[in-house]
Amino acid sequence: MKHNYSKHSTNLAFLDMLFNMVLAFAFLFVLAFLLINPPTVRKPAVELKAEYIIQVDWPDEAYEDIDTWLLLPNGKRVGFGSKDVDYVTLDRDDRGISGDTFLNPVTGEIEVVKLNREMMVIRARVPGRYVVNLHVYALHKNHLPQPPKIELPYAVSVTLIKVNPLVTEIIKKPILMSKLNQEATAFAFDIKDDGSISIDNDADVPFIGFSNIVRSQ
Repeated sequence: MKHNYSKHSTNLAFLDMLFNMVLAFAFLFVLAFLLINPPTVRKPAVELKAEYIIQVDWPDEAYEDIDTWLLLPNGKRVGFGSKDVDYVTLDRDDRGISGDTFLNPVTGEIEVVKLNREMMVIRARVPGRYVVNLHVYALHKNHLPQPPKIELPYAVSVTLIKVNPLVTEIIKKPILMSKLNQEATAFAFDIKDDGSISIDNDADVPFIGFSNIVRSQ
């Protein structure tokens, strides 16, 4: 028996099957896209918040450990011995050259991070008077084989920054520090009920209580 097959009928069947396969793949693609969960934005574990920042800088080549202290309106003190008090935190206690050295794994030599800076964060607008004091805690003259390039006396820069609603530098003041155990008041400032600040440049309020401590050179 002789069978006659049409070329056209064979091509149409193949095209019909191909078209159905394309539709199936398109359907599966759309279904998979709809099932994809939208990305979720994770909040940090600790919400960073600041209303005011106190920044203290001294020469990067200096070895000294200079401490920042803040007297709060309630009489509490914030500093290296009490870094987190109520709504105020000393973010880093910079110990001068003592905390700035590391061993380079490639060269095997001791290297120095040349940055002397402390930052204190006030996280709330609590009205009252605040006093910023500096204290020369240690000299560290013999910490490295080579002597320091810069030694006391020199100026330490104290900056008060208001963060909200805009970052604004309220005051930047140099304070001359000259000897071990010296304590000096940089300035006092009053936070008003509306969050505004007034500065008292003539304040002299010793409160750290380290003046009688004798520390090594």
